[in-house]
Amino acid sequence: MDVPDSAVQAGRRRGRRFRGGGALTAGVLAFRTDSQRSSPRPSAEQAEKAAGKGQSREEWVVCATTIAVGDVVAVQPGAERGRLSVTFSVREWIKPAHGAQRIRIDAVDPRTDGVQDPWEVGQHLLVVVPQRRDEAVSTFSGRRLAEFRPHVEKGLLGAEGTPCPSPWRAGDQ
Repeated sequence: MDVPDSAVQAGRRRGRRFRGGGALTAGVLAFRTDSQRSSPRPSAEQAEKAAGKGQSREEWVVCATTIAVGDVVAVQPGAERGRLSVTFSVREWIKPAHGAQRIRIDAVDPRTDGVQDPWEVGQHLLVVVPQRRDEAVSTFSGRRLAEFRPHVEKGLLGAEGTPCPSPWRAGDQ
């Protein structure tokens, strides 16, 4: 699986590498619901432990709180600097299997580091939302959506019994 350049750049910025079949930890789609709690940035020691470690496809999927296909309905400044509140109309739930028709995603503003394209109203996307609040939401549209969807589905099938490694778990930072 080819890892998007934006994800690799973000991973390098955070001191992480992607392992073969790599996961998109830093550039991964990240949906946040209003009920999710925030997580602080990792300590220098934790970041050092995570350096050089990548995620498998299965770990990427298991570490995601939300994976869905749908449309961006609204994009507003978030409650904190560098964050956005994205309203997303879900057409198809992948993880979990079911959910609300509309969700609010508390996302890192991709314009902050310029690694990903900005969110835009009307975009049709596959989103993968990581557990960690400081990780960017991965988004795929058009041809990239069609390319990455099978990888997400394979990862979901192979993820049973796979734990989310500590560097990517919410609350372990």
